[in-house]
Amino acid sequence: MIPRPITDEEIVAFLDDALGPEDQARIAHAAAESPDVAARIEALYMDRDGLVAEFDGLLASAPEMTIPEPTLSVATPANSPRPVFKVWQAAAAVAILALGIGIGTQIPTTDHADAWHVAVADYQALYGTETLTGMVLSSEQRWGSLATASSAVGLEISRQEVQFPGLDFRRAQVLSMNGAPLAQLAFLDGDGNAIAFCFTRTNGPDRAPEHSTLSGLASVTWQRNGIGYILIGGKDATALEKWQSQLDQTVGT
Repeated sequence: MIPRPITDEEIVAFLDDALGPEDQARIAHAAAESPDVAARIEALYMDRDGLVAEFDGLLASAPEMTIPEPTLSVATPANSPRPVFKVWQAAAAVAILALGIGIGTQIPTTDHADAWHVAVADYQALYGTETLTGMVLSSEQRWGSLATASSAVGLEISRQEVQFPGLDFRRAQVLSMNGAPLAQLAFLDGDGNAIAFCFTRTNGPDRAPEHSTLSGLASVTWQRNGIGYILIGGKDATALEKWQSQLDQTVGT
């Protein structure tokens, strides 16, 4: 089926958070997948009057995101490109996570675990190297955010359990999926790829690790003792398998 074209009027309504839930998610997903749609959204976004008020309205209905008092510092020297995680992209990611749904056949409506995996993947696809290198946190802030995020889900994780060869831990934060806390731990690998380790309370039996590609990113998902996990980012499935094996031996055991 050929996707229905997205009109400028729909994009304006999307920026105003004036569409229904399915259309909001459809355009958010299209923005993550199509550079053309992304460019159109940004162009219309920049032309909007009263943008701050409109965006505040979207944030009011967004999922909870808790970052323990980080100091954000994004270098913007003259003639340098802007960070890739633009404000409208954050809005798109918020819409996807808040709804917990996607478009078409990519997100099965009968499997909550698969649905949240794909919602996380769509969010992670918006991350670039600049998203995390722009964050300047002290060691105390970084490891404090880990304690806050893991405690929110009820899974205590020590700093030793998330130190991997080839990965640099940048920060953790608490998101919300269908009203339940979802912890996201963010890393950068040696090639500058953003890697995320996310987990949340889930129902159902334990599931062995399953490797797949979600939103163009390598991923591995598994479930144990009532907690679902996803490790996602970059293209190197072999590296993810190595890191996941380490996590499986230490976290939640």
